This record gives sequence, C-alpha cells and structure tokens, in this order.
Amino acid sequence: MLGMSPSYQHEVPLHMIRQRPRLAVEILRDVFDIDVPAHDQVTLASENVSTLHPAELNCDGAVLANKAGKAVFGVVVESQRRTDDEKEYSWPAYLATFRHQHKCDAELLVLCPDETTAQRLGKPIVLSPSRSVVYPVTVSPKALPPVTDAQEARRRPELAVLTAPAHADSPDGKDVLRGYCEALEALDRETGKLYHDYARSLFSDVARKLLEEIMLDDYQWQSDFAIKHRSEGRAEGEARALLMFLRARKICVSDETREQITGCTDLDRLELWLKRAATINTTDELFD
Repeated sequence: MLGMSPSYQHEVPLHMIRQRPRLAVEILRDVFDIDVPAHDQVTLASENVSTLHPAELNCDGAVLANKAGKAVFGVVVESQRRTDDEKEYSWPAYLATFRHQHKCDAELLVLCPDETTAQRLGKPIVLSPSRSVVYPVTVSPKALPPVTDAQEARRRPELAVLTAPAHADSPDGKDVLRGYCEALEALDRETGKLYHDYARSLFSDVARKLLEEIMLDDYQWQSDFAIKHRSEGRAEGEARALLMFLRARKICVSDETREQITGCTDLDRLELWLKRAATINTTDELFD
C-alpha cells in the first residue's frame, strides 16, 4: 500500500490517539515539557466543540486528563498535512469552546507530517493587538524521540510506529526498526496491519529493505499477525526472485502474469514455479 492516500495518512495518527489517548498528553509533557497537572486517567472527549450557535465546530480529536473523576487538563488534537489560512480562525475557537465546556486548561496539539509543516503551522495566532495569543503545539514524527527499547515499544506501540519512519534512516535505524517490530507484536492483527500499512508507505526504500531483513531473518515472531506477515514477506521475496530470473532468461512476462506471480502467497507454489523457470521457454509453461 505504498500509494496510500493523503486522507489515510491524515487519519491513522488520529486513530493512534483514539486508541491510546494518553499519547497526546505524553507528547506535550515529555517532548515539550508542558506542565500537565497530576491525573489518574486519560480519556477521549467529544470532538464536537460547538456552542449553541448554528455553526458546528468539530476538531479532529480531543483528550481529557481526569483526577478523581474531574477534568484537570485537555488536549485538542488536529492532524494537518499542509498550511491552511482558515485554521487561524477555527483553532482558537476549538480551544476556547473546549475549555469552556470542560472547565479546565487545554492545549492545541497539531500533528504534522514533517518539520517544515510543523514550523509553518507553529506560528502564534494573534487574537487581538494587545496580548491575546494562541500558541499551537505543532509536532512532526522527526521531533519525537525514536523508540528503540523493546519494553517501551510494547508499552507504547503507537509512539513506536508513529516515529519509526522518521528515524529509520538514522545511525540507530536498525534499533528503531527492531522497536517497530516489538510494537507490532503488542498489537492485535487488525490494528497491526493498519499501522504497518501506514508506516510502510512512509519508509524509505533503504528502510523497507532493512525492515524486511529483520522481519524475515532476525526476529522471532510470536503474534498471529506478525507470523502471517513473515510468511507473506517470504512470498514477496520468492516472487521477486522469480521475476528477476525470468527477466535474466529474457522470457517475456505480461502484466497479467506479473500480477499472478506477485499476488501468490503460497510458498510451495512459488518454489515450484522458480524450479520450472530454469527450463521453460514461455510463461504459459510455468503454470502448467
């Protein structure tokens, strides 16, 4: 799913917040040193921040930190992939209305795809010529610390997945990708597939190759999703080897045949085709 749509890339980080609301609070506290009040629970809040006026305001996400059942801190979460002049007016409205609804202080956290976008959107929003200013807290995966410790990756899998593509090409790339594998182990199959499709679309070619090596050769998988993915990864490798062999023998491969080969996940069948490829003259003989 390397051609993942922008809307998908917009939604998956928000899904991570919804799956683990504490992630929004941890980013503000651990990365930006924002003083978050003591709390014993973090929950999702309504994304509707409308007042009684006809116009309806809906932010992308909202999180509440509670203590003894009372809201003590809130986070309005937005996922923004590009600059938008309208946000200068809607974001302060989200924040003010949320604060009014829940009677607690709140921050505006904006998830951005890269540092350039984060810098552009992080400018203060001046509400009046005197002193009323809203400061969006903008963050890109590159600004978040990589997760390389296995236990932390399992404890905070969303953070490990979110940051892995941004740090996979660093000198610590192999440890980052191992942490990413640990994170996938901590997730159920459906969520693991969603997050892996998202992250894989953002990995560089070098990182994807290194990840494939780790997933296929170096890692002892336990979860159902990961074991299934390892099998699929080996099938992808066999399919690539078969296509390269056919190309080396100058055997013409149609688009239909290529699709049949790359779509096959049966390792035994792929190995059989690879053996046949040494003696055939056309791809029709391959499938006989």
